[in-house]
Amino acid sequence: MFKKRATKPVVMGVIGVYKSIQAASKQVDLYLTRQEPGMTANIVFGEKGYTATAVKWQ
Repeated sequence: MFKKRATKPVVMGVIGVYKSIQAASKQVDLYLTRQEPGMTANIVFGEKGYTATAVKWQ
């Protein structure tokens, strides 16, 4: 039988830090339209605002 291989996220880089969730979401949308299909993004709230990071699953 075939072995199932677990995929792991690899952080590709920080897209940016934004003051509002709307600004972070807009930049993530623009970033992902120019990237390859396997790329995803995370938006996390922190001390300095909303941090958007690009993640690729391998």
